[in-house]
Amino acid sequence: MDIQCHTKSHPFLTRARQNESQAAYLERLQREIHGSKVILEEKLGRKVELLAYPYGWFNQTVETLAVQAGYRGIFTVNWGVNSVTDNPLRFKRRVMENTMSLEDLNQILTAKPLPIEIIQPEDAARIGQVPVIKFRTTDPRIDRVEVKVRSVTEQITKEQDGFFTWSGLESLPPGYHMIVIKGVDHENQPLINSWGFDYQR
Repeated sequence: MDIQCHTKSHPFLTRARQNESQAAYLERLQREIHGSKVILEEKLGRKVELLAYPYGWFNQTVETLAVQAGYRGIFTVNWGVNSVTDNPLRFKRRVMENTMSLEDLNQILTAKPLPIEIIQPEDAARIGQVPVIKFRTTDPRIDRVEVKVRSVTEQITKEQDGFFTWSGLESLPPGYHMIVIKGVDHENQPLINSWGFDYQR
C-alpha cells in the first residue's frame, strides 16, 4: 500500500471562495497543496511525491504550485492510457460516477485513446471567455466525432483544413469543464479523449 496526497480538505482547487481575495486564495492553495504534503511526510517519515487533484480540477496556476511543492507525479481526470513518454504532471485517470450504467462502464473499459492534437483551449488553460473548441485527430480516417461539455453534446464533422471546430457553448457557466471527444476507428471500435479548461468570467 502506498499513501500519497489528495490535498488537505478536498476542495475545488480552481475556485476561490466568495469574497476571497486573490492573495487569500493563493495562500489557501498553498495550505491545501504544500501543507498537506508536509503533514503526510511528518507522519509517514518519508517523501510524498504524488498528488491527485480533488475532482480532477486544475489549471496552470494550481499545477505550478504543485510543482513548486515538490510533486513529481500528478493525477488529473483526463481520459486515456498512460505511457512512459507521457507528462508525469498530467497522469490520466477516470472518475467512476454512481450514475454510470453498465454500458457506460463497458465503454470506459474497452475504449481506446482517440489520438488528437489539442489546438484550443489548451489543457488546464484559465480563460476569461467561452471558448471555441478546436482540435484535429492524428488519424486521417476519422472524419466525425462527438463532442461533449457538461450536458451539451454535438456530432461534428472534420472541416476541409483537417480541423474539428465547435462553438456550441454560449451559455456555459463559469468553472472547470471537461471536453470529452468520442469517435470510432476503422473497425468501429470506440475511441475517447478528453481535456479540461478553467472558465472564469
